Amino acid sequence: MTAVGNGATAQGNGNAGRNPDGRFGVGNRAAAGHVPATARTMRLCEMLDTSIGNARWRRIIEVLATRAEDGDMEAIKELLNRRFGRPRQTLDADTAPPGGGLHITITRPDWEPPPFQIPPRVPPPGDS
Repeated sequence: MTAVGNGATAQGNGNAGRNPDGRFGVGNRAAAGHVPATARTMRLCEMLDTSIGNARWRRIIEVLATRAEDGDMEAIKELLNRRFGRPRQTLDADTAPPGGGLHITITRPDWEPPPFQIPPRVPPPGDS
């Protein structure tokens, strides 16, 4: 066995610490994930929740919702992104228009837009 740069050991065949199925093997530090970053994020979330509290969170969210109702596009985007997640952007070279370019499709997997309806025409005052 030979040591490789990530702390794992490789068999003589150059598999760099991977199992026969291609996954990282036991002892390969690349397989550990970002455990310290996840734990640090969880501690920060707990500190934030403790210092702000449920009542203040509710007031903050109510202010954001009120701004969204008043037409503030940033507040609307923030609420939609927090509720449904940011939209995925996909680039599909197969549907490119003739002559080049890319067709971009943005999807939200768990959200369907309401059906579009044209409002009835309201005649201006004095028009019959």
